[in-house]
Amino acid sequence: MGIGLSGMVSGLDTDAIVKAMVSGQQAKATKVENKITLNKWTKEAWSGLNTKIYSFYTKYASKLRLQTSYMTRTASSSNESVVKATAGSGAAVGTHSLQVKKLASSQYVTGAQLEKDGKKADYNKNTKLVDSLGVDKGTIITITGQKGTKDEEVVKLEVNEKTTINDFINACKEAGLTASFDTNQQRFFISSSESGMDDKFSITANTYSSDVLTKLEGIEDMVDTSFLSSTDKEKYQEAIATLRENADVISKVMDANTYNSADKTEKKVKDAIETIKTMAEKTYADEKANEEELENVLNLVRSGDEKIQYGNSEFIRADIKTEAKNNVEAKLKSVAETVAKGQLGNLEELQKAIDEQAKTDGNKYIAVKNLTFAKYDEANNLIETYNNGTDEEKSKITSEQLDNAYAVINTWNYSTADGTIGSIYEDAYEEERGTDSHYNGLIRKEMRDIIITKEKTYYNEQVAKTKEEILSEDNKTEYAAAISAFKSEIETKLKEAVDGLSTTSSSIAGMGLGEINGTAQSGTGNQMIVVEASDAEFVLDGATMTETSNSFTVNGLTLNLSSTTQSKDDKNVYETVQITVGKDVDSTYKLVKEALTEYNKLLEEMNTLYNADSARGYDPLTDEQKESMSETDIENWEKKIKDSLLRRDDTLGTLLSSMRNALATSYKDEDGKQYSLSTYGIVTGNYTEKGKLHIYGDEEDGMYATYTDRLKAALEDDPDQVMETLTHVFGNLYSTMTEKCAKTEISSALTFYNDKQYNNLLKDYEDDLDILEDRIKELEDRYYKQFTAMEKAMSTLQNQSNSLASLLGTGQ
Repeated sequence: MGIGLSGMVSGLDTDAIVKAMVSGQQAKATKVENKITLNKWTKEAWSGLNTKIYSFYTKYASKLRLQTSYMTRTASSSNESVVKATAGSGAAVGTHSLQVKKLASSQYVTGAQLEKDGKKADYNKNTKLVDSLGVDKGTIITITGQKGTKDEEVVKLEVNEKTTINDFINACKEAGLTASFDTNQQRFFISSSESGMDDKFSITANTYSSDVLTKLEGIEDMVDTSFLSSTDKEKYQEAIATLRENADVISKVMDANTYNSADKTEKKVKDAIETIKTMAEKTYADEKANEEELENVLNLVRSGDEKIQYGNSEFIRADIKTEAKNNVEAKLKSVAETVAKGQLGNLEELQKAIDEQAKTDGNKYIAVKNLTFAKYDEANNLIETYNNGTDEEKSKITSEQLDNAYAVINTWNYSTADGTIGSIYEDAYEEERGTDSHYNGLIRKEMRDIIITKEKTYYNEQVAKTKEEILSEDNKTEYAAAISAFKSEIETKLKEAVDGLSTTSSSIAGMGLGEINGTAQSGTGNQMIVVEASDAEFVLDGATMTETSNSFTVNGLTLNLSSTTQSKDDKNVYETVQITVGKDVDSTYKLVKEALTEYNKLLEEMNTLYNADSARGYDPLTDEQKESMSETDIENWEKKIKDSLLRRDDTLGTLLSSMRNALATSYKDEDGKQYSLSTYGIVTGNYTEKGKLHIYGDEEDGMYATYTDRLKAALEDDPDQVMETLTHVFGNLYSTMTEKCAKTEISSALTFYNDKQYNNLLKDYEDDLDILEDRIKELEDRYYKQFTAMEKAMSTLQNQSNSLASLLGTGQ
């Protein structure tokens, strides 16, 4: 909207005039806005209806087309305290005999109660196995579980000084077992997670000789992990742990003739060896790359150039040489002090000797262990200042400071069997400093380190680039021999480590456990108890069978066993339980009735929408129109429009007819006899109901309740014929609806209306509205400019008239 010009020279209401002049275009825009609103409302109406239609399609049309939906069975047990039964569609109708001889059971282990000092212990999950429970360091606890239909899972735990009760529990869980430590009972409780013989488990403990463990540790030290990333370091440590825990299979894995890749443990060890080799190759490349770049930077330092360019930085040689020299001096003195103090021996004895001398000469000595080059230099400088400084400098030194300084010098010059303390420090410094060439070499290396530290990112980039080149296929041959030799050395040491490998059984009695191999173990007093795993054993209709679980399905009959049928009087006799399977007429009848009820609800809503009253003359309200209406009036107005949106909708009408026609089809059997829904008393009602279906004899249907229930009678007398007819009819309905919700150019998949078409129309309308709004804005701007020009012209004319009147003497 432009700026109004009312009240100016012309006295015209330009806003109103402009509004009237663009009213034609505004009316067109309003019509497009109405189309957008109606499009959105119609799509919302269809979307809600589509959800209901699709729900019926998937829940009922799809289900009733399948024969299995009509083959429901009932099952009852003559003794539900022994067995409960349910029947699937494949269960044989009739009476079945069952004898239960044994129930399936999981393997259970109850550890002995842990004791300490003859009393019940107070251990917890963080208790160490080595310290508190007496398990030898280096013990390998092997847990084999999770068998049955699953792969065998072997988990090995190497006990070290940090291994806890919780680590053992987690290892059991990793092997697929259920395990816990009861802190109240102070016992381990371990069981297989599934019942049956196939899921029995074992727990054993062994140790390797110290020689083997030492050699394995030597292999671990071969790779410098400081060069590895945190991720690679973790992989390497895991690989080493795998070798230590499975040293007994290393030889088999390294021999191509005996290695079995299908064995999970051998595959794990093989992968661990390959991981170690890979990490060795990486560390070799890292070391080599670092060596090369260190040498590159050192060559820059050796060049003698006044300025050294490295990365993004330029270094002034004199500056970094001074910094390097200071750093080297500090390091030399620090090392020399450490070396010297080591040579002095027992500092406490030396301190006592110095204290005795202090009593004699009255000097106040400082502690020898705190004496450093820095303190000596500080004391020497203070004395020098006192002797040769200005009066002002001398006045600042207290007598206590001077006494302490002399004490430092005297201590420095204190004689020992090896000479004075000072000379020992100085000798250590000189030895560490070495020759001038060595000293200068230290400074050059320090200069190199200063440059690298300040350009660390660039240095790392160069190292990474060199490392990549070393490992690249193009350059690998240059280093292949060295890498291969390193890998061969690892293999050689591995073979040496396990050469003549022997293990000895190790005790885990301190954990209240012993060797567990799956067989039952009974104990007296405080001993470990093992309950053996067992399969369920039963005789069904004369056939002896076994199952790993107490809940299983046999030929469509699902049985849940609770106890055996062993006779109380004679343990060799097993009583029989009768399982009766029958056709479930009620479930089938209920399903059909439920489907027809939902169909009728859906049909009624579709008919209501299709036959709705016209809303001719009702357009969506503008904001201006809403301002003069109450909320109730607005709601009623919009409801009138929304209720009529799908009136005589072609898509809805076609779908309605198709669904009704599909359910009206008939089925002809092999003898040529025709069947339809009406054959079984499923009929349409009054024409005013527009296709609703009713079931003769339906007690909830007041109009048809008194009729004979043909459907239920047919389900009892000839269920197969009912199944054939209904699967055919509802199969037609399903096929029809599948066709109607198929993906097309104007509709998405599983959508019963033209959603894409509505989306395209909406976009077209919105584009049209944008064009009209731009046109209206353009017209308004043009008209306001014209009125502005007119006002200026009229203002100029008025000024000229006033001037003329003034000259003629007729002005007011």
